[in-house]
Amino acid sequence: MRVGIANRGEVAVRIIRACQELGFKSVLFHSTPDKNTAAFRLSDERIELTGNTPLETYLNISAVVQAAVDSKVKLVHPGFGFLSENAEFAEALAKRKIIFVGPTSPTISLAGNKINAKQLAKLAGVPVIPAYTGAETDPKKLLAEVRKIGFPCMVKAASGGGGKGMKVVHDDREFFELYSSAQREAKNAFGSEVVFIEKYIENPRHIEVQVVCDSLGNSLHFFERDCSIQRRHQKIFEETPSPSLTDELRREITTSALKIVKQAGYLNAGTVEFLVDKNGDFYFMELNTRLQVEHTVTEFVCGVDFVHLQFAVALGKTLPLVQDQISQRGHALEVRIYAENPAKEFLPSTGDISEMILPTGPYRRFDFGYDSGDKITPFYDPMIGKIITWAPTREENLKRMHSTLCETTIFGVHTNIEFLKSVIKSDRFISGQFNTSFLTEEFKDGYELPALSPSQQAYINKVKLGQPSQISMMGAPLRLSYQSPWLPAFSQETPEPISGKIINSEKTGRSKKIGSVLWVHFEGRTFSFEDTDGSGTQRRVSTTQDGVLRSPMPGKILKINFKIGDVVKQGQTICILEAMKMEYALKAPFDGKVVGMNKNMGAQVVLDEKIAEIAKGEK
Repeated sequence: MRVGIANRGEVAVRIIRACQELGFKSVLFHSTPDKNTAAFRLSDERIELTGNTPLETYLNISAVVQAAVDSKVKLVHPGFGFLSENAEFAEALAKRKIIFVGPTSPTISLAGNKINAKQLAKLAGVPVIPAYTGAETDPKKLLAEVRKIGFPCMVKAASGGGGKGMKVVHDDREFFELYSSAQREAKNAFGSEVVFIEKYIENPRHIEVQVVCDSLGNSLHFFERDCSIQRRHQKIFEETPSPSLTDELRREITTSALKIVKQAGYLNAGTVEFLVDKNGDFYFMELNTRLQVEHTVTEFVCGVDFVHLQFAVALGKTLPLVQDQISQRGHALEVRIYAENPAKEFLPSTGDISEMILPTGPYRRFDFGYDSGDKITPFYDPMIGKIITWAPTREENLKRMHSTLCETTIFGVHTNIEFLKSVIKSDRFISGQFNTSFLTEEFKDGYELPALSPSQQAYINKVKLGQPSQISMMGAPLRLSYQSPWLPAFSQETPEPISGKIINSEKTGRSKKIGSVLWVHFEGRTFSFEDTDGSGTQRRVSTTQDGVLRSPMPGKILKINFKIGDVVKQGQTICILEAMKMEYALKAPFDGKVVGMNKNMGAQVVLDEKIAEIAKGEK
């Protein structure tokens, strides 16, 4: 059996490994920049989709279908994102007698489009969020509809998910810019700029239900996941069971999920998403007609393999379970590891992963799309991979995840690992009393990396002096002598270190110099330091210096709002950059005049490159 994989990164690796277990031959359809990735190396065969950007490659229906035809595959698994919820793609494969691992094209059109899905939920008797889903696209006329719904509202991509093409609008002034931004993001991520407007439910819990349906009419739910910890409307923590649901509310939500998929005549794996407000009332939000990033936590708790089930259902087989056989055992938690710099407003970080060490241990799972030596490019989402842990209780599992994050070492690009640890330490997260506003409330003044401890600073100083051997580098891996800084909420005592080799009574560290940047991992934390002057200060790139606007990340200029000679006000957006499916607005630092514009719309820029210059007070 030959299976085409129309995706990249960690989900492509996930599907390839399922193919290996089932005895299928994997054929990876990959872009040019993805030649040197884990999926490329693991796949049995490869076909290049020539190009760099998503629109040229993974969103290029004709190119992907041609690759499937040329490689003579029987099935194509789309993973998640890209074409996974594209009805035209599923139909194009069906016309060539190639099985799309997912719902049928008509079902995707009906349920995968968020506008249609709302009508579906209404027919199933499930409450939905108030929204405008009409055909009007003129922003000025849409504003009148928004006023009817009331602020705040949400502009959302009609196709796809993952937080792309989603903007919260609080008043008239924001609407036009954010509406256009949502359209651009949706086009870039899913190939369609169609968006719609719905009422924004403030401070809800985000609860979703995993379902799988076969072609014989059998539908199963695999309980819920809590995905309320989000940044820029993108999930970064997912767990099951949800710490906030009562047994009664869990039954109501899972029953509603099955009503919706049965109303849709659904096939294969999908996820029904709900918002739960502060009163415990829930509303249908959307039906994702694909495998979810966070399916892993449900696999741990329910003891199933969803990719195996997807292949079985796609091949016409009956689901091997009945509802009474599915239960929740223990607690599972997933965190997403992104190549981004939390100390710089979470800007994407590109470059070579010079070293990556993932710790061993029971009930730890690492779904990663990269290895040491691989390159993080600016063309795609910045997710490096996911870490998933399991334990009998939530309390025990938070300990396990924290220690796993402390032991994970990634050099060469910045990651959000330290930020994830800060979330896990939060009293609100530990208590389970949180909602989708958690991050903006918890870090309302921004996020700053914790200060160095005296021992960390001492270690770094020795490394800088070229004396790491004095602190027992000796080639001993970090994980052998790591001492976990357990959360105070769980233990007031310092635990014994994990057994291993300790030299001179000092903990082992790890360091590596890459160009002028020194990377250090010590006492459960990774640091990067500019080493050109020996000062050891962390690198900080400023986007504005005396009115000079510089690129905070490698990327492409999507839009330029002013030209040389224009007068601007402080805070006005001069231009918009895009990298890794994220937009970043460069704003005027003060009132003045544009006296320099070094780049044109569509131009590629590198980190810290000069883009524009504002003269202060000029008129």
